[in-house]
Amino acid sequence: MPPKARVPVADAVAILKKYIVHFKERDKFPIYSSIIWKEISRDLANKWTPHNVYVNVKNNRRKMLSIACEELGIVFPEEEQNFSMHKSTLEDSETQSADESFELDEKWAGLDEFKIYRTANEWTSIQGGEVTYKDGRTYNTLRKGVYTSVLADAIQRQTDLPCCFDFDNHKLARSSRAAHYLNVRGHCRRQKCLNPLYCYIDEEPCENEDFYMTVRTRNTLGIKHEDLRRQLRGPERKKAGEAAFYKGCGNFLKEQVKEKTKFG
Repeated sequence: MPPKARVPVADAVAILKKYIVHFKERDKFPIYSSIIWKEISRDLANKWTPHNVYVNVKNNRRKMLSIACEELGIVFPEEEQNFSMHKSTLEDSETQSADESFELDEKWAGLDEFKIYRTANEWTSIQGGEVTYKDGRTYNTLRKGVYTSVLADAIQRQTDLPCCFDFDNHKLARSSRAAHYLNVRGHCRRQKCLNPLYCYIDEEPCENEDFYMTVRTRNTLGIKHEDLRRQLRGPERKKAGEAAFYKGCGNFLKEQVKEKTKFG
């Protein structure tokens, strides 16, 4: 069963209307350390931390701030976006060594959006560790060779897109003020497609709770793609190898075809 939002939009809007005087002008928007975030968190029965409140309101998540303004007859103060592209040549989803911004740029904003359901067990399985770069800075990472297979499989199963996605890089937020907790970028491996892929989750998932990941990419359903075999890595590669050994390669391949075939 899909997870429920900790704070429904209606509840958030009702509280924001109470504090709307603080959000009428973008140039006077409360700073991160403002007491206002603690007060809103308290009014929401602490279902969101002050940090969660700041990120959701600042980024107008689920249009809650614009809805509150509209219901009060206030013109919503749109914020100008500064877009930038970051090209990557990193292999097999290494994290960025610089503290870059992965905010949506013009290219990502024009892509189709999908919501991918993730389970708590899947999230636990891709947890990595810390990596220290030459400049001395330390970053948390996802489990190399594992998260790529888990995420690629989830995207394929839940969207049925014909793309064979490779992952260029990922980033877990170091700052509590980051707009997204996790960002992942990739592309379709098929040379005639090269469909860009951008995945993110807004907040760190709660322990033992399922969640949704936002995926932005072009909807390529119905567009013919050349056949490519997705590389298996880590535990998935070992599992497939063992299955092929015990069942026989022919039987194993037949099972895979049957599992991935959609019957109408």
